[in-house]
Amino acid sequence: MTKDISQTTGSIPRLSIGMPVYNGADFLADAFDSLLSQTFVDFELIVSDNGSTDETEQICREYAARDLRIRYHREEANRGACWNFNRVFELARGSYFKFAAHDDLCAPDFLERCVAVLDDDPSVVCCHTRTAKVDSGGAEIPGVHDPTDGELRLMRKTAEEPGRKNRMDGTSMSAHRRFADVLLNSGWSVRSYGVIRSGALKQTGMLRTVFGYEKVMMGELALQGRYHIVQETLFFQRVHPQAASSKMSAAEQHEIVSAGQKRQRRSIPHLQLLAGHLRAVFGMPISTYQRLRCLCWIPVYLLQFEKWRAVLRSIVRGTGTGGANIDVMKKMQIDRPSGSPSGQPLKTAHTAD
Repeated sequence: MTKDISQTTGSIPRLSIGMPVYNGADFLADAFDSLLSQTFVDFELIVSDNGSTDETEQICREYAARDLRIRYHREEANRGACWNFNRVFELARGSYFKFAAHDDLCAPDFLERCVAVLDDDPSVVCCHTRTAKVDSGGAEIPGVHDPTDGELRLMRKTAEEPGRKNRMDGTSMSAHRRFADVLLNSGWSVRSYGVIRSGALKQTGMLRTVFGYEKVMMGELALQGRYHIVQETLFFQRVHPQAASSKMSAAEQHEIVSAGQKRQRRSIPHLQLLAGHLRAVFGMPISTYQRLRCLCWIPVYLLQFEKWRAVLRSIVRGTGTGGANIDVMKKMQIDRPSGSPSGQPLKTAHTAD
């Protein structure tokens, strides 16, 4: 049974922000403050609490009582992260939509800058900004590359040669180039926290209970339109041990997405993701020519021998498909010995001077 203490002004907002949360009390207030301090104000903030057992409910109700834009829903039991991400979109009313994590932060003009791009260019289905990673205290972690840049897993040198057109480009007008960017590049999980056209998101299969499935969803979006990145760092991804991107084992990752649902025997997440990409190619409304060009990238994906060797190792060791921030956390431990204070928090709207 879902409990809802929705408060609305009666008008339909242009933008819906969906925040799925489970036991997020440690960082939730900061996330609320950064969103409620946005210069773009025509939005609703839909919070779906997946049966939290910490102070999450109290914090959400306090903020909902202060700001009519917040719509708070609570499940009595945890139904898994994928269900909760899909749920916040089901409840959305705006023509634009943004997923929001309970621990990430946005600069005050993040929404304004992204909405302006979508308003001006109908070919763009998703807009994000450059991104930095911050630690538990909100201080920027130095020496970490922007995750929205990704890392070309194959043919990086070819793509970067002078005079050679990048065949993997999420900003291209060609659907197969955008699809190749999602298929062969990293960074798309972070990009899924951009501002997205709700109509395009409805055409996707949303999230299935496989860790990393947001990449398939972004591939479905890429087949519908272009991705755009604002060349300013206005989004801050928080790195901490409780974050989903810090979970390395397959068991931990499965527990996050499915909350105790029985795991399929011998399920290999990477193969499930590949099946999702194939469904996207055949299910999205693109031309036959573009569909065939997209299919040509599948063998290229499969020929990433380094990647598949790592997959085999992960199956043997019982590790999962993600753990994207494990290396960052190791670097933080090296750069900042245990017990030493963190750096100065970022001077965004959520921090006090």
